[in-house]
Amino acid sequence: MTFSYLHTISIAQNLSCARRHKVYFLTLLLCAAILATALPVMAETHENLTADAVTHHILSEWKNRGGSDDDNVSFPALGNGLSLPDCQSEPDVSFVRHLQPGRNGAEVRCSNPFWQQFIAFELHVYGQVMVLSEALPADTELTPGYLKAVILDTSGLTQGYFSSADQLAGMQSRRPLRAGTPLTPDMLRPVNLIERGQAVKVRLNKPGIRIVLEGTALSDGHAGERIRVRNLSSGKMLYAEVINSSVVEIR
Repeated sequence: MTFSYLHTISIAQNLSCARRHKVYFLTLLLCAAILATALPVMAETHENLTADAVTHHILSEWKNRGGSDDDNVSFPALGNGLSLPDCQSEPDVSFVRHLQPGRNGAEVRCSNPFWQQFIAFELHVYGQVMVLSEALPADTELTPGYLKAVILDTSGLTQGYFSSADQLAGMQSRRPLRAGTPLTPDMLRPVNLIERGQAVKVRLNKPGIRIVLEGTALSDGHAGERIRVRNLSSGKMLYAEVINSSVVEIR
């Protein structure tokens, strides 16, 4: 009976010890899971703090050069696995070239802990841009009814843009354009004041000489453009500058 009693106690103690070890093991697993979840968040927080500091430096420099409070910065590569390490001090930022709208480059250095890294970033500069309020056929004069002003990121408008309707006065479309298209100089040309075959007055305006002849335009032309005209009296071809919708001038 004694042996049986002691044996029973030993089994109970072993079971109790096993339970304690199991609880301890499960506690370790839970702690590991919590740490595994927290570490990426902490790393992301450090990365964000560093990126925020770099962004602040870039925008401060841009504003010193006349930039707007509405402009901002993005780091395209940071979405593809590139990260900025934690920096306990203020990071130093050196630009590869003068800041400009669009793609830029910079070298970021940290002294605590020491590291350096090259980054590419986009400087987004917003401004008023004239766009088409409706589709436009080719060779159509731009009147205010076809235009509207919107705020866009101008850093991607590498072909240029227009910021007011006044800049588009006397312009027409070179080709069909869709509604909402930001207008750029290569899409437009001055409106023709004179059309081929049109009767024109040909003025000869030279020191001591002022003569007006009858002529025919041999090509289309806008204000200030030199076109070919034929003198109806002599039949000779001349080059003259378009002055208005009925007059060309030889200078």
